[in-house]
Amino acid sequence: MEQVTQIALALPVRDGRVLAGRRLGDPPFEGCWEFPGGKIRSGESPADAALRELLEETGISASGPELLCVFPQQYADRSLELHCFLFQTWTGAVADDPARNWTWFTLAELNRLNMPRANRRILKELAAGNDGE
Repeated sequence: MEQVTQIALALPVRDGRVLAGRRLGDPPFEGCWEFPGGKIRSGESPADAALRELLEETGISASGPELLCVFPQQYADRSLELHCFLFQTWTGAVADDPARNWTWFTLAELNRLNMPRANRRILKELAAGNDGE
């Protein structure tokens, strides 16, 4: 049976925009835009992993994770289960990282970016949560 890697993603929100950055060094996704996140460690909750990854990758601290969605994603070389959290409350400044190019995007802008297939599902969930806005 194939191992399923548990992934936590953090989607900090500011003025209706969501933070995303460029992915480094993981073909075939290198250069694609993605949300902060990574593998959930043994004994770590998905929400705690999202908080940790957000701080490690961007330098911002958050609180009050809101579960957006959880879903499986199958790629040719890996099976993932993604746990996606919105963060409306956070502090600090986003790290100046020219390689990652952390940028705040509207949902319309995110939809035009080159992103891994799994992120398209997240954008649909974000859009469903923004109905009426």
